[in-house]
Amino acid sequence: MSEPDNDPRLLNQYLLGALPESEVERLDELSITDDAFAAKLSEAENDLVDGYNRNELRGETLELFKSHYLSSSMRRDKVKFAMALHETTQAQSTSVAPPVPATTRSAWLSKLFTRPALQWSFAAAAIVLILVAGLMAFDDIRLRRQLAESQARDVGLTRKQQELQAQIDSQRNAAQQAEQELAQLRAQQSRPGTLKSPETNLVAMLFLTPQLRGPGQLPTVKIEPATKSMSAHLTLEPNDFSIYRVELIDSTNRQAIWTSSTLKATMKGDSKSLSIVIQAGLLSARSYSLRVYGVAQTGPREMISDYPFRVVK
Repeated sequence: MSEPDNDPRLLNQYLLGALPESEVERLDELSITDDAFAAKLSEAENDLVDGYNRNELRGETLELFKSHYLSSSMRRDKVKFAMALHETTQAQSTSVAPPVPATTRSAWLSKLFTRPALQWSFAAAAIVLILVAGLMAFDDIRLRRQLAESQARDVGLTRKQQELQAQIDSQRNAAQQAEQELAQLRAQQSRPGTLKSPETNLVAMLFLTPQLRGPGQLPTVKIEPATKSMSAHLTLEPNDFSIYRVELIDSTNRQAIWTSSTLKATMKGDSKSLSIVIQAGLLSARSYSLRVYGVAQTGPREMISDYPFRVVK
């Protein structure tokens, strides 16, 4: 805790809500992490409450005390308790016998405070005051700690939301690129002179992205009689692998009927993609899936994605 943070005027402004929000947040954190500052803050708060009960607050300080400090039910209870204690003390002082001569005052006070009943009364009152003040200070620190933890969670959730949004944007861009490539290929096939005789080795194109997977309608590829192979373009979900393998899985019996060699992904911006070619003779009119595995230098391979699709002939 620095010396400026120990300034009674700064502590009063903090308690009365008269500081900028950035300064309030800094002192909130300091009241949780610095025990010495928390003790000084509790002492300043007690002085402020006592000043209010003794009608010593004036002007703007009094207005801020009423509008800000007393807005909390816990703080109002603290003021009521301090006021009751103050009134009890005043009542005890007025009920004391009339002033005695100076020569006998010391002896009288000595007898007064040596009475067991009075000793126990003052001791009990002091213990109660200490316990209540301690509980209030502990509760105030607990609430401040909960507030700090809540703010930290909010920051973490905001950061996670931003990361997920960035992944969604990246996948959406990859899907748009795949759709554009597919449109270009279809446009080339529709141009005059691009279609040849039925003996031409046609290639079926299949573009799969993470957005297309799910319980909805499966992506479909059409295999013509003259089709010799199917080219599949797979947009990968974010991962740390650099080498991959792809298996063609028959959805009917869950068996792998084709496995690729080791592959390296193609980078487009922040997204990765794989391109594979499968002989059309391996494909029948049924459902399949392309299962992508990441291959590590050591250890077993790890499945990354599963891309279902359907073949029609």
